Amino acid sequence: MSRQGKSTPLYGLWLFIGIAIMLFMNLGSYGLFDVDEAIFAEASREMQESRDYVTPTYNGNPRYHKPPMIYWIQSASMDMLGVNPFAARLPSAILGFLALFMFWDFLKKWTKDNRYALMATAVYGFCLSFMMISRAAIADMLLNFLILALIFAILGNLFALERSNKRVFFAGIIMGLGLLAKGPVAVVVAGLVVAFVVFTRRDVWYALKCANPFLLLLGALIVVTPWLGLIVWQKGFGFLHEFIMVHNIGRFTAPMDRHGGEWWYYVAVLLIGFFPWALFLPSASWGVLKERLPMLKSENPRDILPVAGLFWGVAVVVLFSFSATKLPHYILPALPGFALVVADRLCRLDKERLSLFSAGLVFLLALPVLFVFGILHWLPDVLLQKGWLYSQIIQFKPELATNWPELEMQVRAVLDQPLTFEFMPLIIAVLFGLGLVIGLILMRHGYVEGAGFLVATAWAAMFVFAAGFAPRVYEFTQKPLAEFSEGVRQVFRPQDELLLMSLHHPSVTFITGQSFVSVPSPEYLEGLVDTWSSQPVGASRKFMFTDLERVNDYLAVLPERAEYECKGGYCLIVLK
Repeated sequence: MSRQGKSTPLYGLWLFIGIAIMLFMNLGSYGLFDVDEAIFAEASREMQESRDYVTPTYNGNPRYHKPPMIYWIQSASMDMLGVNPFAARLPSAILGFLALFMFWDFLKKWTKDNRYALMATAVYGFCLSFMMISRAAIADMLLNFLILALIFAILGNLFALERSNKRVFFAGIIMGLGLLAKGPVAVVVAGLVVAFVVFTRRDVWYALKCANPFLLLLGALIVVTPWLGLIVWQKGFGFLHEFIMVHNIGRFTAPMDRHGGEWWYYVAVLLIGFFPWALFLPSASWGVLKERLPMLKSENPRDILPVAGLFWGVAVVVLFSFSATKLPHYILPALPGFALVVADRLCRLDKERLSLFSAGLVFLLALPVLFVFGILHWLPDVLLQKGWLYSQIIQFKPELATNWPELEMQVRAVLDQPLTFEFMPLIIAVLFGLGLVIGLILMRHGYVEGAGFLVATAWAAMFVFAAGFAPRVYEFTQKPLAEFSEGVRQVFRPQDELLLMSLHHPSVTFITGQSFVSVPSPEYLEGLVDTWSSQPVGASRKFMFTDLERVNDYLAVLPERAEYECKGGYCLIVLK
């Protein structure tokens, strides 16, 4: 085994074959998860049906939460492939693949270091956050792709021997697409990274010309103005007010939909979502500051990018840590920066082997994550106070039997289904654990192949996760609701009505293809029942979805002829 760890073109071929398998395998083998996946897919289905490409709608009402680009792409996919989960997710998977290819191509071209380019691409792609978002029918991978494209378009002009205004204008076009994808966040994240590189150059004035803000703005306006003008002309300024004030400024200043979190929220997200590479961030960051920071003004992109990557990742995490609304996928744009940092450290193993302290710290930090995955197979039974693991816990600490947390009825019903994760979580934990130990041993001895071994281990774990774990989570959490929805779809008539009662699950309307009436409480239903009673029996059937917690409250105000069925924590009430 050599310590040189030189890459060959064959490594790149295997890397992208592995990426394709990870992103596209089983993409449509399970349904859409509520709420985010299903609501994006439903808005796209309504756009495909209405052919209104100006105003996105959800449940027939304008949806001003996001600009329309993701809906354009998903509705086009549905046009070609039908209305199904595969068509809804395919754009994200394609964009994920293209983002990784662009990341590798940019690094290979400008650093002239193919080993670094391949390692950074593998670190970026083979982690839980990237894999999950690339396989989800939401706007975040589109945003991530465009942020990368915008940063690389501007930096490519900066690194070129001769700047080109055409490149800057093209970057402005990409910036406009980023605004149409998810709004100002695309400009803010890319702007932070580009500004860091620009203002650390020896010739700042020349660097500013390479990132000419006037040409960027011109390109962006050419892209954004037609749609923005049309929606303001058709709907007034309601979109701008709700999108800017409510869903951008409002999300930043106050928690929305109870999505808050402590200051350390994104540290936990990184540890899990960027596992195992987040474990190397402390030593890798120190290495970048020690080795690369003194070379920050170098004209060689290979010296600049690791330092820029550290600023990139930290800036995104800090930015969203100040946001009152916190969701795990918000810091996805930080991962390319952190990948540049980690890959720089892993590529220097033949010159500076991993210290015993760093290897031990990595292993200790990994243990909590591995432990959680290791016991996940038994966790439902433990929460339900049954099974061998629960009995072992109670024997070890008997006082827990009287202080065990009481689960909500809905949660108990979900966990009590005759399903099992089998041993897939344990397999993931064992794969990662063994791969981490072997990889750390090799890295301790200065072998770059140790990092390659860990890359292969991470890919294998992602494979198991996508192939078996994610579909099983869907079975636990949503399959009963999907089965009810499919049954309603098959018998629904134009005169029938669909009602969601104290329930927000867009997958119901996506599967049934029907708009719904939202019923927030049993008291609200009383007024509707009076109207229904005056209708002939069977004239208009009511299909009402609720959960096990509230079904009796709703049945109490409905006529006695209402029939209902519950499974997996969800209930379907039918009033004929």
